[in-house]
Amino acid sequence: MKTSKSRARSSTLAHSPDKSDFRREVQDFMMAMNSYPDKVARDPGVSFQRHLFNVMGASRRSSGRRKYPR
Repeated sequence: MKTSKSRARSSTLAHSPDKSDFRREVQDFMMAMNSYPDKVARDPGVSFQRHLFNVMGASRRSSGRRKYPR
């Protein structure tokens, strides 16, 4: 019985809107990881956290979606 409940739960998570948000966050993180060395070369004082937030903001603006209302 436990197995069937967990299978049903995992299949509903596969189609949840949170999964697309998670994928977007992973893509943004990977993009920031790949572009951080170039950013540091241009601006040695930038932290990874600041760069990540800038990448995430640009990604949100380009997709036209806002995660949080203004």
